[in-house]
Amino acid sequence: MKFVFAEPYEFEGKTYKELEVDLKKIDGSVIFAAEREMRDSGSLTPLTTFNFRFSCLVLGQICGQPDEFFMKMPGPVLIAIASYVQNFLNNSASVSPLSLHDALRIFRMGRNS
Repeated sequence: MKFVFAEPYEFEGKTYKELEVDLKKIDGSVIFAAEREMRDSGSLTPLTTFNFRFSCLVLGQICGQPDEFFMKMPGPVLIAIASYVQNFLNNSASVSPLSLHDALRIFRMGRNS
């Protein structure tokens, strides 16, 4: 999903008018890296997918941006974008057996191409 900013966002001399958030980039390495960062900072919680910081770490991984990029972002913009990731993470945690089966079938098909 592309988030278009109402006002340009400046970070390290570069102007951003939008941010592409591709949830398809979330894989095990992204989740584990975010969990490791949470653990190393001493803020790992039992329900990481409900943790705003965890969502921001995942966001940084999939967008290729450092923490500072999001830390300096206006609050309402950051909340909207991080909530999008957080909603995805929480809805993915409650996958029904049928949709998990379909996902595995699609995954196998993709590997055979």
